[in-house]
Amino acid sequence: MVTRAVIAASVLMSLLLAQQALAAKGRDFYSILGVSRDADETAVKKAYRKQALKWHPDRHPENKQKAEEKFRDVAAAYETLSDPEKREMYDQYGEDGARGGGHPGGGAGGFNAHFGGQDPFDLFNMFAGGGGMGGGGGAGGQRRMQFNMGGSGGGGAFTGGFGMGGGSRGGGFEGPPPSLYEDDPHVQHLDKDSFPAAESGWVWVIHFYANGNGHCRAMAPNIKAAAASLKGVAKVGVVDCDAHKELCKAQGVPVPPSIKAFVAGSPPRNFNGVISAKAVSDWALGLIPSRVVQLGSDKALNELLAKCEGGGGKSKERAAWALCVVLVSAKAETPPLYRALSGAYQGRIAFGELRASAKGAAAVAARLGVDLEAEKAGGKLPLLVSVCNGDVVVAERYGGQLKSEPLTRHLDSYAAGKKCAKQVRLVPGTDLGRFSAGALKQLCADKGLECLGCSEKEDYMRRLQQFIDEGAAAL
Repeated sequence: MVTRAVIAASVLMSLLLAQQALAAKGRDFYSILGVSRDADETAVKKAYRKQALKWHPDRHPENKQKAEEKFRDVAAAYETLSDPEKREMYDQYGEDGARGGGHPGGGAGGFNAHFGGQDPFDLFNMFAGGGGMGGGGGAGGQRRMQFNMGGSGGGGAFTGGFGMGGGSRGGGFEGPPPSLYEDDPHVQHLDKDSFPAAESGWVWVIHFYANGNGHCRAMAPNIKAAAASLKGVAKVGVVDCDAHKELCKAQGVPVPPSIKAFVAGSPPRNFNGVISAKAVSDWALGLIPSRVVQLGSDKALNELLAKCEGGGGKSKERAAWALCVVLVSAKAETPPLYRALSGAYQGRIAFGELRASAKGAAAVAARLGVDLEAEKAGGKLPLLVSVCNGDVVVAERYGGQLKSEPLTRHLDSYAAGKKCAKQVRLVPGTDLGRFSAGALKQLCADKGLECLGCSEKEDYMRRLQQFIDEGAAAL
């Protein structure tokens, strides 16, 4: 008669043999994830998140090869144990048996075609929200998550990705994350039609991103803050590389994230530092070119004023709106906003700057109607003076704030040269030859002068000179 002890020993021996057989047939996926054999789907997902982050190769620069092996094991374990059919076959036959089609020595079709075939980095990216936390080339051609753009310090590059906080919802498994830049008033969403042209005059800072990419999501708050601080000084745009893949590839961004600056006359520049709002903002400010003429003498002022005499010139050295503006400042450096405006309005307005510390500054200021010493004593510097047609007699002091929006409105009020045309003084000695044909035509219109048959510059000059002579005779 078989005793209970014999039965128990037989069962125990069978279990041990089964475990040994399973171990001999491949990897122990339960041990790899650190879960029990009766773990449910939620426990398996939670374990995968933990182990994938623990063994991601970019967290082990000192031993990438070992980390990559562990990372692949974790991915294979999750892919198997998260699928009921695959898990059942694995429990019966182990990894090797399952690869063979459901039993040891089985064919290559069926289950084998779907077993462990997904790229472990693709799987990781899927958990991060579609697009992952970066990209690039990895060993064996696999896509790899890269953290070469820096972060907020420590493991900060992982923040916001993979359902670990900062931008994911419900652990990262409840659908796509919200748009990174939805409704942000300080960034411009760009596509191939709205992508900035190099001749726009502004410095553009552009974040090429993938909406579900954890690294991109970690960067977004800093980009938004930088955009707010750069308002009116530099433009900040974003390109969703999931929606505009071809544009991203054309701009040298096959895999986001990337931050690039576009400056007129220069090739695109990559931001390679540690991501912070201040770092991005300072980088952009340093890229803003200056087209501001420094005025330390009468000669320099005369050269500036010559650029806005008459306007209408096609050269970038001419001010088509016939306007010169001069910033009178006690500062030793040109403000970024003024530099930015000098580029944005290049060819339309000529920009000059008079520093109070410059030798001869008082005499130059006096020509513009500014008592430099009194302004310094009263703390009224900086100030801005507008000069139409190169004529300092009609120079006007700007009375608004020296901030982006009011300054832009002020400068735009001179658009097309119409405002300056109204300020031309038609008196004996006025050099009409310095004006373009368009400016002369506008002068006739502003003065209410008919010019029948006029089509050439000389025609308008004759009519205006007649008006000047009639005025002089009347006196």
